[in-house]
Amino acid sequence: MGWRALQHATESIRGNPKFVLLAMEQDAEAFRFATKTLQLDRSFALSAIENDGRVLKFVPPSLRADRRFVLDAVKMNKRALEYVDPQFKEDTEIMRAAQEQDVPTHFVPVAAPERVGLTQRCVSRRQSSHPQA
Repeated sequence: MGWRALQHATESIRGNPKFVLLAMEQDAEAFRFATKTLQLDRSFALSAIENDGRVLKFVPPSLRADRRFVLDAVKMNKRALEYVDPQFKEDTEIMRAAQEQDVPTHFVPVAAPERVGLTQRCVSRRQSSHPQA
């Protein structure tokens, strides 16, 4: 049974964290089919994000707007940073939490000059090691 079957499941199954997490092993988008109660459950949402940072894009807006939740999400899974609301991309504590996990530099805002220099060096090295014909 594919993860999309969750959208047609009974409310008791869609509200069961074990079933939803099992479906999410196939695709993070299965989070969308969990009951609203389960989606709004902070600890469940963080558990889901810990498994797959992409879940943050499916979390209800009330949690996505919660700075503490976003910080916890980024600490649990650096990939969540990709789906953080733009208002939090200037938040130094959230960005530092991501940097401590060694997030790829394309997720770090330009306001971090020490990372920008690193990005430029990496790009320069790639270009010099692969000259175009």
